[in-house]
Amino acid sequence: MARTRNRLLIIVVSSFLLLTPLFSVAATGIGSSNKSSITFDPLYKLAKSGDARAQYIIARKLKDGDGVRRSYTQAAHWYTQAVAQNFGPALIDLGQMYANGHGVVKDLTQAATYFSRAADQGLVTALFNMGNMYRNGAGVVQNDKLAADYYRKAASQGFIKAQYNMALMHLYGKGVEQDDTQVVFWYRKAAEQGYARAQFYLASMYEEGRGVEKNLIEAYNWYRIAAEGGDSEAYASLQLLAALLDEDELNKVQDNVNGEKFAAQ
Repeated sequence: MARTRNRLLIIVVSSFLLLTPLFSVAATGIGSSNKSSITFDPLYKLAKSGDARAQYIIARKLKDGDGVRRSYTQAAHWYTQAVAQNFGPALIDLGQMYANGHGVVKDLTQAATYFSRAADQGLVTALFNMGNMYRNGAGVVQNDKLAADYYRKAASQGFIKAQYNMALMHLYGKGVEQDDTQVVFWYRKAAEQGYARAQFYLASMYEEGRGVEKNLIEAYNWYRIAAEGGDSEAYASLQLLAALLDEDELNKVQDNVNGEKFAAQ
């Protein structure tokens, strides 16, 4: 029944492309002409008086065109006001504005500065973004060890993509020791939160017996869960693996499926 596909590393290479900056790309455009001026917003006076939270909300409305005419330039202005008070969420959003060049001149170094300040406050999105910045050398000197440190901090807070990226860092030995046990550990963390790609690769680890005892039934179960989550490669792997299982193993798989259905009732 042994099967050597040796495709885990080949497939994972494409997944490492997730290690790109998580910058929100806001829609371009001016917005509907019938939207009101921001000066009519009930929070505008509070923002003008210096309330950082109100400044942040006003900035978000302007960035998104939420009930007002969209203006990236004004959004950047109000984010800057909130950032002057070290308001964490504003640091992240202003960093994204600089990363995308929305309302300001694109400047990845400035983006990294704002992300770093937000990361110092423990904000998970900022921690993940800083991991991406260091992984890609965007606005900072490329440093896999620092990337892994930031990913780990975000992953420890349950951030799914950081958990997934930590698995990849251990898989390739980037900034950390190559360790298949840790690969499985972090894939499982993301998989248990419903991330289909992590479920697929966790199944692959079980199928190949890497970082975990080889278990084709567990592999089948994780492929099935990933396939149900919409992962097309998992569906193909499910069919291939089913052809290798004997009747007893297939019965065990079906028992697991029935048990899950019964528990959900």
